[in-house]
Amino acid sequence: MSVLQGTIFPLFMNISTSKNLVIWKKRGIVSVLYLFLVYVCISMQSNATSVQEYLDLAPVEQAEYVQKIRETVNKYVPDGFEECINYGYIGRVVPHSIYPPGYHCNPELPLPFLNLAYQKKSINFYHMWIYAQPDLLERFQNERSTRELWKLDMWKSCIRFKKYEKIPYGLLGELVAKMDVQDWIDLYENNIKR
Repeated sequence: MSVLQGTIFPLFMNISTSKNLVIWKKRGIVSVLYLFLVYVCISMQSNATSVQEYLDLAPVEQAEYVQKIRETVNKYVPDGFEECINYGYIGRVVPHSIYPPGYHCNPELPLPFLNLAYQKKSINFYHMWIYAQPDLLERFQNERSTRELWKLDMWKSCIRFKKYEKIPYGLLGELVAKMDVQDWIDLYENNIKR
């Protein structure tokens, strides 16, 4: 366990309790989303420097499914979102050329939109809009339920898939296509950026 894992994870767990979350929000000291991303990146981050390298490093049992989710995202993602390695995962971001301020937690980074990651026991799909827009989350949950696709395993913006053969590629494509770059920037500036 790294020093950062030993310090950030306990801090995150302390902050994430509902009582402490209210206190920390009132103090305005920390962004819970940022701490969560930092913890995730420290615990399971890849050292890949390119999307192809990340795909090449995928575990054999997950590689086919990660590639298929990536192909789905590439097919449906609106123009303007750039594919890159973001927080150690395959990411789609709003590049600085479109949104110069970047991500408020670290302005040197582009504004994240979604990430795709393989973990030890799951493939995770991080979609920031679903976290930022409660009505989209509700529509996504209802659609998933209506289609009876799989038991939803989700926390904040992270959708976890543990049964790879049940990944709903079509539903993920619909989710990705729902917001263009300007919509995401507007939502981010009005609801997330502090």
